[in-house]
Amino acid sequence: MKKYFILGLLLLEMSVSAQELTLYECRQMALENNRQQNVNKESVEAAKDLHRASVANFFPKLTLNGLYHWNEKSLCLMPNAMDFSFGSMNADGTFTLKPIEMTDLSGNSFTFNPANYPKLNDAITKLIANGYNDIRDMLKFDIHNVYLGSATITQPIFLGGRLINATNMTKAAVALEEIKSEKSTGELIVSVDEAYWRVMTVESKYELASSYLDLLKKLEHDVAELVGSGLATQGDLLKVKVKRQEAEVMQTEAENGLLLSKMALCQLCGLPLDSEIMLKENGFADVVLVDSSMVSVDGRNEMKMLEQAKNIAHAGVNMSAAGLMPNIVAEASYYIMNPNVQNGFDNNFAGSFAAGVVVSIPIAHANDIYALKAAKHKERVLDYQMEDVRDKLQLQIKQSEQALMLANRKLLQTNSSIESAEENLRYAEELFGAGMISATEMLQAQTAWLEAKSKRIEAAGDVRLAEVKYKMNTNQLAVEK
Repeated sequence: MKKYFILGLLLLEMSVSAQELTLYECRQMALENNRQQNVNKESVEAAKDLHRASVANFFPKLTLNGLYHWNEKSLCLMPNAMDFSFGSMNADGTFTLKPIEMTDLSGNSFTFNPANYPKLNDAITKLIANGYNDIRDMLKFDIHNVYLGSATITQPIFLGGRLINATNMTKAAVALEEIKSEKSTGELIVSVDEAYWRVMTVESKYELASSYLDLLKKLEHDVAELVGSGLATQGDLLKVKVKRQEAEVMQTEAENGLLLSKMALCQLCGLPLDSEIMLKENGFADVVLVDSSMVSVDGRNEMKMLEQAKNIAHAGVNMSAAGLMPNIVAEASYYIMNPNVQNGFDNNFAGSFAAGVVVSIPIAHANDIYALKAAKHKERVLDYQMEDVRDKLQLQIKQSEQALMLANRKLLQTNSSIESAEENLRYAEELFGAGMISATEMLQAQTAWLEAKSKRIEAAGDVRLAEVKYKMNTNQLAVEK
């Protein structure tokens, strides 16, 4: 007796500390704790940033560049050795005069060889060598350290529609990611609803199994007293005991199923798996009305996603067509460099400004032509897919509507069966108490009552699950209370 008292206290403590949850609260916790929701948010933000990047392409771009370059040798525009018609400049810095063919006053030709006149040869060669070396030194530039900087502004003027269509494409991509996120949210809500009503169903079966076990225990006690007074046989008592043992097994199975179902719901809600929760949703066995007046296939996320995919494909067609159109880009730059050649050659910083327009006209671009044709084919593929998906979604809506109506009819039928089974059980208890029926007949009445109750619980759960799928397929599934 003490053991049962302690067990009762533990159950009471668990029921007091258990967290009561409504369906709305489970949905909210699932949306807050589900990792996929964070993935969806990041995907949407990434698509938005790509859209902002495509819009930014319409504005000028400013670029700063810097360069430092080291060279081992300097730059010289004149060689250290060079041949002329009157002589040769030598690599050692000296000049050698060649013999010159001359004509005297009488018209006679003779050869003048400067080497025969050493003083004159030395004076002339030194003069020419010094002059050449002076000029060579002037044309020798120090480029050991080269610095270059630039600031460039680029403004696209016309790119064949690339920028506009890139913006349209990224805008549709943002809408597509948002629809995917909405679809993922809907699927999560469906999973939570199914888990919630599954817990409710298993919990009702557990309560039914406990009630059935109580009936059998009472019947076992009554039959045991009848056996003692000689009004029943040991066989009757054995049958009741077997049924009671079966009911205990049934109760244990229901308890295990309830535990697993609650763990699945806790996992979806982001709660610890061993959390003790209690459901407080009402209307578990209510019939759900079917309202198909506002049903539209176009509102389904699948159709919205295909529409955005078609918008992306259409923008892709225009992007491919842009490859066959002229491109016009304006550019302005300011350069600063050291050394500079604005006034001779100077090893100091100096800058200059430049501006221009670049025009590119495609003439023979076969690859762009075939790319345009391929893009048009992809767009037509999406048209065919939209027609196919539309038909499938309409069939899916009709099937879910029929499933919900069938579940409603089964629930109404089980309600009638419940009334008959309860009345039959009440009448059997009166007859058994009066000794007019046997324990076997009493067991049959209790079993019929158990089956009717069990079918009603299953039918009520089927109604709720069918309702969830119907609302999902008809785009009526909402997160709010």
